[in-house]
Amino acid sequence: LDDLYPTFRLFLYDGRMRYSIPYTIFGPYRAAIYVGDMYLVLNATQPIRTLTSHFDNLIRAADVNAHEAASFTRKLAEMRF
Repeated sequence: LDDLYPTFRLFLYDGRMRYSIPYTIFGPYRAAIYVGDMYLVLNATQPIRTLTSHFDNLIRAADVNAHEAASFTRKLAEMRF
């Protein structure tokens, strides 16, 4: 991950504290929500803004920020379970 930063940025949040459905935002005009074995594609502006705001809040609430992700995953790999 060190080699990939800053092009690839990994933010980790506590899924027990915040919930998120799997979705992808394709700019301001399209978003896709994963709903089982298919995707629901949204083209309306307001739902896309809502998903964008939700995504921004997930990033702000991240327990592990992008610059910390490499060392965090390294520590996880060294742990014995």
